[in-house]
Parts: sequence; C-alpha cells; structure tokens
Amino acid sequence: MDDQLDLDGMTFVCAEQTQLQLRGACRFGVLRSVVFEVAWSELAELWLKPFWISVFKRCFGTLQAQAMAVFDRFGGEVTLVYSRTFIDEVPVVVNSGSHRRSASQPPAVTHLETASDAMIEEESLRGYVQSLGTSSMHRLADVVTAKAPTHGEEAVADKAGDHPAVFVAAASCGSRGHPHLCKRPCIYFASGNCTVGAQCKYCHLPHADRSAKLDKQQRTRFNSMGKRDALLLLQSILTMSATTNGFLHLAKDILEMVAKEAMKHDAVEEVSSESAKRRLERVLVRMPFHQLALLSVSKANRGEFGELMVPCIEKLTDDLEAARNIELKA
Repeated sequence: MDDQLDLDGMTFVCAEQTQLQLRGACRFGVLRSVVFEVAWSELAELWLKPFWISVFKRCFGTLQAQAMAVFDRFGGEVTLVYSRTFIDEVPVVVNSGSHRRSASQPPAVTHLETASDAMIEEESLRGYVQSLGTSSMHRLADVVTAKAPTHGEEAVADKAGDHPAVFVAAASCGSRGHPHLCKRPCIYFASGNCTVGAQCKYCHLPHADRSAKLDKQQRTRFNSMGKRDALLLLQSILTMSATTNGFLHLAKDILEMVAKEAMKHDAVEEVSSESAKRRLERVLVRMPFHQLALLSVSKANRGEFGELMVPCIEKLTDDLEAARNIELKA
C-alpha cells in the first residue's frame, strides 16, 4: 500500500518497489517543483517513523539542491535513481537528430554528402557548358521567326542560298559580312551574357566550324617564310576564297594591294620542306577572308600597308552587304 507525506515542499510516495527513484521536472515561468517517488520495501514496513523522517530531510535536502543544479544546466527533466545507498542520475538517451544548433552554425556535412553535392554541381555545370553551343542558335532562330514567314520572304530566303535569313540589322556590328568578313564570334553572346547588344564589335551569328588557327609549329614555319613568298601565298588563298564565295569582283582592290605589297620585298630562299608548306596551306585555306587579310598586314609589318588595308576591308564589307540586300529584294 502506498503512503504519501509532504516534507518542506517535497512529496514522498512510498511503494513496494525494489529501488528508490527520484524524478524532477522544471518549467519556465513557474516555481520549480520537485516530486520524489520513494520506493523501498523496508520503508514501507516502517511507515516513515519520525527518526527516518529526519534522516530523509537531511538526505533529500542535499538531493534537492543537486536536482535544482541539474535543472539549471539542462532546463528540462532529469531522473535520479537510488540504489544500494547511492543516488545516480539516469542518462537520458537523446536522438542525435534532435540536438538543437545555433542559427548561425551550419549543419554538419558528411563526406558522403560532400561527394554527392560535388557530383550534382558537376552535372549542372556540364549541362550548362553543353547549352552554350546551342544558346546562340536558339536566339538566332527567335530572331528569324520573329518576322512573318510570307511566301515572298520564303522566296527571298531561297535566293539567299548559303546566307541564312539573318537580316543583319538584327545582329551586331561585328556580324556584318558574315561569315567571310565578320569579326570573331562573341564569347559573351554564346553564353548569353553580351550586354552590348547590336553595338558589339564581335559576331553574334552562328559559325558552322571553329575558326582555323596556326599551331606553334605552323606559326614558326609562317614566320620563317620570306615576306614575298608569304604574301603571294596569302594572295592566292584570298583569291580562291573570294572566288568560291562569289565576291571576287568586289575583292579585286584587296587582292591587287596584297600582290603589290609582295613585290616590294625581296625573295628569300626556302628553308623548310614541301610537306611543311602543304600542312600550312591546309590550315590557311580554312581561314575566313577577313582573317587572311589581317594576316597579310601582320606579315608585311608595314604601317602604310596596314593603313590602306583596313579601310579596304571595311569597304568590301559594305559592298558585300549592299549586294546581298539587292539580291534579297530582287
């Protein structure tokens, strides 16, 4: 049979159990109360005589102070167990996921989570890089489809041949003369970040192939060539390019200028093999007309020739655009 006794704000409950269990609870905003459930078969038999009451006052008075200190530390509930004349605090098993952390402290990251995040980031970057090559094509398609596709415009597009219906007015300044006389492709436009827009000095139109470049060995071979031989080689490739793309009659001034500049330099004996020269030619024939013309200026290395060549290239670009417009309107 249970018995209950109130001593100095503490409640003792005696029951026939095998151990003495003490539990304390603390709530914020109210006075702390400590409820002790005392269970010991021998105490139940003694019915808490005055002698034992004084003993419990001395023992549990110290115990109450210790319980209060525990409450202040944890701000929650604790369980104390009396066993074999010892009073122990029962460890509370807390789920690792229930620990509260400071709002400023980032959550712990395991190695597995770090590796997973790295893989996700790599996949997203790979998709972004793959989209760069098609972003300009989609943007060009939007520009082309913005105009109403009537029968007359379809006929104009058919007459344009290899020149897509780009309507250069919607492109950038560097796109004029595309694809043979335009400037280099705009790297910012390809990634969708060109803020200059129509005033950009680089090309915003798609290029079927990457522009050919000389590698280190080919540059060495080209630099070792005499100016006359190099300029005559460029003049022949320029002529081939203009003929193939249908503007030979517009490029005659530039071709004659390069030929005359070549004659102003002395011939130099060849020091490289024919195979090396053929490899160099295979790269040069893949370059656009505009790049070959500027390469001739670099090889001649004469200020007067460059001052004459640059305006001629601009004039050729204007003439080519005018001829295209007439052809499209015809």
